[in-house]
Amino acid sequence: MTFFYTLKKPATLFLAAFFLVPKLILACDTSGYQMNNITDNGDGTFTIQWTAMVAGGTTTSVGSTWGFYLNIDAQILSINPPSFTSSNGTTLNAVVSGGNVAWGNPVPFSGPVFLDISVTPADEWFPFTMVVQGIPTVWDGGGQEANMCPGGPGTGDTYDGVFPCFEPVATPLMDEVHICPGGTAVLTVIPNYLTETVTWSPGGQTGNTISVSPPENQLYTITAANAGCETTTTIYVVIDPLPVLTPLEDEVEVCEGTPAILNVNQENVDFIVWNTGDVGPFLVDIPTMSPMTYTATGSNICGDTTVEIVVISIPFTTVDASPDETICQGESTTLQADTTDADMVVWYPGGINGPNINVSPTSTTNYFVVASNYCGTDTAFVTVTVANNAQTSVQLSACDGETVLYNGIPLSAGTTSTFTFNTFLGCDSVVTVTVVELPNATASLQLSACDGETVLFNGQNLAPGSSTQFMFTAANGCDSVLTVTVVELPIFSSNLTLAACAGSSVTYNGQSL
Repeated sequence: MTFFYTLKKPATLFLAAFFLVPKLILACDTSGYQMNNITDNGDGTFTIQWTAMVAGGTTTSVGSTWGFYLNIDAQILSINPPSFTSSNGTTLNAVVSGGNVAWGNPVPFSGPVFLDISVTPADEWFPFTMVVQGIPTVWDGGGQEANMCPGGPGTGDTYDGVFPCFEPVATPLMDEVHICPGGTAVLTVIPNYLTETVTWSPGGQTGNTISVSPPENQLYTITAANAGCETTTTIYVVIDPLPVLTPLEDEVEVCEGTPAILNVNQENVDFIVWNTGDVGPFLVDIPTMSPMTYTATGSNICGDTTVEIVVISIPFTTVDASPDETICQGESTTLQADTTDADMVVWYPGGINGPNINVSPTSTTNYFVVASNYCGTDTAFVTVTVANNAQTSVQLSACDGETVLYNGIPLSAGTTSTFTFNTFLGCDSVVTVTVVELPNATASLQLSACDGETVLFNGQNLAPGSSTQFMFTAANGCDSVLTVTVVELPIFSSNLTLAACAGSSVTYNGQSL
């Protein structure tokens, strides 16, 4: 038997049902039923409209009907009307037992006949209403007739049918449930009154509410079922991840007194707060000490996580150079740089790395040193003055065979000697001393004296015709030899005539003549 139905609210199924057609053994049981409609009363009960067809002579010619029955897989609450009266005047009362209802004696020839084909040859129809508790799914029924079916009276074909499905529905309280890792989700569905069982998969749990702790995202299928059919729905359990913070840098260097810019990468984070009270993935702050630790805490519904970033404040570098120096020609000196917080120290000219360098300039040179670090540079200057060695010469003189004293050393005439002294700058002062040999002075002096007389020279009386050497000291300090020769003068005679008046005199050579 095929049914066509439409579901309404309250659920009423109007059934266009075909009459139950007896099977081809027409001599057998032909009493049966037609289900006209079924109505869901919305309280767990259903009202079913039936028509019972009791076979008469029209359908069968082999016997009369003593009674008939109907079985249904639900608790029968009531039958209306509770009794049927046939055209030949027999009344049968419905006897209900659980899901069975029977009219008349189930054994033919025992009790009154309900429909006697000898009296009423036509089939008769009896409509009735049945109220059942629970969802009916199948039914079967037939009549007890005095037929000639194999097996004897009261046997024959059983007519059956199925009821349309009244869908059970389990409505999720939430279609998607979020939990934290390791957490427990409480899943709940609200079943309609047509639902008899609720089964969850995976897991096989039953009931309207279950608790689950899946290790990963899981789709749960809920099957709502009754005796007739089932429907499914789903709830998706999502494992919300824990928050993750990753510092862009674990350690940050900044120049002393300048702000540090800190940054954290976030994943599954709803809120970030720093230990300074600032919020968000970025922080700009001037550290007050070094090192200084900053913490960022990221949180979401599942918890929080904290990361640290250490900020190192780098002081600005300073440099001081050794004082200006003076060196002698050919000497070297070491220049020193006193630095603080320097990563690199370079001297110029030359581009020499290191805090100390050794230099040997040939002339006065200006040097400068550059100290640098992450935060900048500082410069210091130093001048190295190259003092020339003093070169002087001294010329002395000494008489032949004599010496002259210089710096406590006697030097012979005609020699050259070198003396090295320190200047006031500490350099060599080379003095070349040359001793010039002074010649002894010689001279001659010619004197004259008359014969028999002497001439006085240097306190000595020198006779005419003599030659005498006298030793003197010359202006240059050397000996001066003077040879004095006395020439004997010849006697000079001449005549001189003087005149004088008588009685007078004339003076000659001091004498009055």
